[in-house]
Amino acid sequence: MKHLALILLAAPACAETITVEEHGPHAAPFATIRYTNDMGDGGGGTTYRHELETSEGTVTLLRHVTSNSAHPCCPDTLTVIGWPAGIVADPWELEVEETEAGTIRLYRYQGG
Repeated sequence: MKHLALILLAAPACAETITVEEHGPHAAPFATIRYTNDMGDGGGGTTYRHELETSEGTVTLLRHVTSNSAHPCCPDTLTVIGWPAGIVADPWELEVEETEAGTIRLYRYQGG
């Protein structure tokens, strides 16, 4: 069963999005977070906190938006700072260039 959550980020002059797609109870990864950096300035030099619900619990992200006032130059950063027990992220931090997209995959920890 796929589940998709979409967050449109409310920052001036941007259409950036974070989506969470769930892939099912036995899939690896069980969910994928996708961030699209659509080159909005959106309060450059500002950090936003996002809480995303997954079937395993809440994942908390920090999204650092860089200023693009001169020209599109600087990537934004998405960092996983909180997660449910037994979950790992790959990667824990993601830099996304302007007009690009990136993903963070969420796995259930299988180690010992």
